[in-house]
Amino acid sequence: MGFNITENSYRGIPVLLLEGSLMDTDALRFSRALRNLIKNGHPQVGVDISRLEYIDSHGLGLLVYHSNTLKKEKRSLIIFNSNTDPDSYINKLISSTNLHVALTILPN
Repeated sequence: MGFNITENSYRGIPVLLLEGSLMDTDALRFSRALRNLIKNGHPQVGVDISRLEYIDSHGLGLLVYHSNTLKKEKRSLIIFNSNTDPDSYINKLISSTNLHVALTILPN
């Protein structure tokens, strides 16, 4: 599967819904889309990773980078993950890398 980005909103928070496999050149597309949301000045910006099948280290690094950048501005990046399958790639990745410590990850 390829990679798709859709912009949505959840309770007034702009959210990027990511689907498929986020890697290599798609990471640049994702970063641009996220920067566009961030520059609008919203106090919170969201990324929904529930439908991601794969994310490489570049994509993970972008999530952490943008989260830290927003924290410095007293804003926040919220990661939504409604995928309840503990054996899914994304949930195993979150658990094994302790991303839930570095990022705000919420079920939606």
